[in-house]
Amino acid sequence: MEQNEYVQPVGERERAAAMAWTRLAEGEDSAAVRLVKEVGYARALDMLEEAVTRPDDDVVGLAESSHVARWTSRFNRDQFAADREKIESIGGFIMPGDPAWPEDIEYLGDQSPLGLWYRGDLRALTGARIAIVGSRAATPYGVTVTQDLAWELADAQVTIVSGGAFGVDAAAHRGALAADGRTVAVFAGGLDRPYPAAHTRLFREILEAGGLLLSENPPGSTSLRHRFLGRNRIIAGISQ
Repeated sequence: MEQNEYVQPVGERERAAAMAWTRLAEGEDSAAVRLVKEVGYARALDMLEEAVTRPDDDVVGLAESSHVARWTSRFNRDQFAADREKIESIGGFIMPGDPAWPEDIEYLGDQSPLGLWYRGDLRALTGARIAIVGSRAATPYGVTVTQDLAWELADAQVTIVSGGAFGVDAAAHRGALAADGRTVAVFAGGLDRPYPAAHTRLFREILEAGGLLLSENPPGSTSLRHRFLGRNRIIAGISQ
C-alpha cells in the first residue's frame, strides 16, 4: 500500500486554502479554527482576501478585527503557492476529512491544528501510539531508561511519538528504531528546516524505517520558542 493512499482529495481548492491557513494563523489560533469550521477553508480565505482588497469595509462573517489584522498582514498568494510547490517535492499535507487525519486530535477542540504537513509514511498514524517526551538535559540513566521503554513498546507494535529534541525525545526515537519499530517526530518549524540540525541523520533514519515527520507549520517556518509549546499539544493529540 502506498503511503498516499491515505490521502483522498477533500477538494483541491479547499486543500490549498487549508495549507494557506496554516501560514495565516499561528498554532492554537482558536478564532481561525472556529471560522474554518463554520464556513470552510476556501470560503474563509475568500473572505479574508476581501478584507485585504477592501480594508475600509467590514466583511460580514469575519472574526473580530484584532484577528483579521493579524491574518491580513500575512496574506500572500505567492507565498501560499510556494508552500504548495515545496511540499510537493518533499512530502504532503493532511487535513480534517482525510482518511489519515488522526481522529484523536479533534479532542483538542478549538486548539486543533488547521492541518498537518508531513514527510514519510502516514500508516504511522494508525494503530497504537504512545508519546514519550522529557528533558533535553537528560541524565545517562534517563536516556537508558527511555530507550529501554521505547524499545519494549515498539517491539509490541506500538508507535512512539516524540518531538525530535535532544535528551529524552531523541532517546525515545532511537529506542523505537532499535526495535525496528515506527516512530513519529513532531516539529516546531517547517519540515524543510529540521531542528535540531544535529539530528538530521536521526530524522532520515525515522523516514527510512517507515516513520513520519509532522508539523503544523508550513515549509520555511523557523522553530521559534512558542512553536515548541504549541507542538506539544499535537504530540499529545495524535497519541493515545
